Formats: sequence, structure tokens, C-alpha cells
Amino acid sequence: MNFKSDDSMNPDRTCQKMSIEKNTLKGKKYFLDFLTVKLAPVITKVKPASLLVFCDIQKVESVSMRYLWNTYHEEAMSKLRLSFVQLLSSKDREVILFYDLQELSRILSIPARRDYLSRLGYKPEWNVYDNLIKLKDRFQERLSPDEVGLFLGYPLKDVKGFMEKGILPLTCCDRWKIFGDAKESLYLIRLHRIIEATFSRLIRKKRDPIKYVEKIRNYCLEEAIASWK
Repeated sequence: MNFKSDDSMNPDRTCQKMSIEKNTLKGKKYFLDFLTVKLAPVITKVKPASLLVFCDIQKVESVSMRYLWNTYHEEAMSKLRLSFVQLLSSKDREVILFYDLQELSRILSIPARRDYLSRLGYKPEWNVYDNLIKLKDRFQERLSPDEVGLFLGYPLKDVKGFMEKGILPLTCCDRWKIFGDAKESLYLIRLHRIIEATFSRLIRKKRDPIKYVEKIRNYCLEEAIASWK
């Protein structure tokens, strides 16, 4: 007779399986909340795109962030209503650009940004998807090409200051390196933080910020302006 092992008859294996499933569900909740907060400026259309890296060594309840991304990304993107492109995939990490199509198209069509990208091999007549294909190719050449800041909505002067050493003085470092007049850059960073904090506060109160995107956007714009005066 051929006796096969039955995990349901093994209490140790059953408890281990239940523990793994429980940890995965906890990890999923954290992961979805994490994405919602991190991408809040893009969701509210004050930032065209954000770049996130999911690694095997980043773990939530013993579950890697990379596993959580690969398992739940479709559910997450359906909820957050954003687009994404995988810029790089290696044996231990995924590099993902999340973007709002309308905002990314708008910012890449600004003549000064378009002209600067053309110096780096991007074509002025390209649409968003053509530019993203080129950006992905650039990520294969080097881990994080400097022009990615233009896709993320960083002021052009900061991207140029970083790429062309010496044309502007380094003013300060925050979420990115700021060159020359810091006012616009610091305002954007302040706005992004206010939006993320607002999303986080609503999530802690068990309220879904996605239902209040327009109200949050208007409120945070007013808060950022008021706090800057």
C-alpha cells in the first residue's frame, strides 16, 4: 500500500502553514497601505511619477516586499488607478516606475524638458510610451540614469545641476539634491510630505483616502501654500 503524507494530520505542518498564510495577509495589508502612502503625490496628480524598489531583503511579517509586489500588484494598481512600468528586474529586486499617464505626458511635453531629453537620445516627437521604453533601456545601461528626475517631476534646474557639475551651486539635499534657488524645490517636497501624511492619517483612522482624492489634493495645496508663507 502507498501511504501519502497528509499535512492535515500533522499539527506542526498545519500550524506552520496557517502562520505563513497569516503573515502573508498581514504583509498584504501593510504593502497596500505602504503603496497608497508612498504614491499619494502621484495619485493626487501633484507629481507625475514615483520610483520604488522592491527587494527580497525588505520583509514584512517575514514576507519579502518583492514577493508582495509580484503577488498583489494587479490588485494594488486597480485600486490606486495608476500605470506602471518595470524598469529593471534582477535576481533580488524589482525597480518600478509608477505614473499618472496624463500628468507624465504633460510634464514631458514641456519644451525645456523635451529639449533637454533630446540631448540624451530621446526624440522630441516621442509619446510617453516611447520615452518610457528609452528610459527602461537606459536602466539596463546603468542602475539609475540621472534623467529619471525629469520623469519624477523634479525641477529641470535640479536635474541639470546634478548632471552638469558646476553650472549651479548645490543649495541643499532633501528628497533630491537641490541646486540654485531652492524655493520651488522645497515647496514641492513640502507638498509631497503633506499629502503623504494626510493619506497616512486617514489610513490609521481606517478611512480610504482614494475616496477623497480631489478634496485631499485641494486641502494639501492650500496647506502647503499657507505653510510656505
